[in-house]
Amino acid sequence: WAWTGTAILVVAAGFVRAAFGHRSDDFYQVYSWLRPWLLTGINPYATLRQVNYPPLAFIVLAPLALLPSMLAAKTWAAINVALVWAVAYLAVTRLVPNRTGRETRLLMALFVAWNAVLSGFWMGQFTMFAWLCGLCAYATRDRTLVSGGFLGLSLIKPHVGIVPVIWALLTKHVGV
Repeated sequence: WAWTGTAILVVAAGFVRAAFGHRSDDFYQVYSWLRPWLLTGINPYATLRQVNYPPLAFIVLAPLALLPSMLAAKTWAAINVALVWAVAYLAVTRLVPNRTGRETRLLMALFVAWNAVLSGFWMGQFTMFAWLCGLCAYATRDRTLVSGGFLGLSLIKPHVGIVPVIWALLTKHVGV
């Protein structure tokens, strides 16, 4: 339980840092592209700013741009708390067979406290969303349409989402 408690404290600190510390650089960058697009119709790809997210990301993340910036950042940080735990749970329960409850808690805690996860969380990245969609594609692999939808959504971050796409191809889940 000590690792679980530590993971909870680390995620809480990450939430505070992301929501109140103006550290969500990636979130604010995407927000700065989305808000003018939604409010004035300015094409973010036609501006002088370098836009490096695919159009799918804008559609998925658009609702956040309708909120004032600080509320949007806090909302995204809260969503990320849920995403971090959901990804940890799905990764452990779907990818590690025959584990005990204690092993499940430990693996989830270690995943949540992993620096790569926390750095992305603190920076307001969208990696957890992509990972969750990839894991959901795996979890629903027997339902082609649903799994394929999750694979598509995982491409919100193409360099992350390509992993489940490669999995689908290599395991002959090409109907996905």
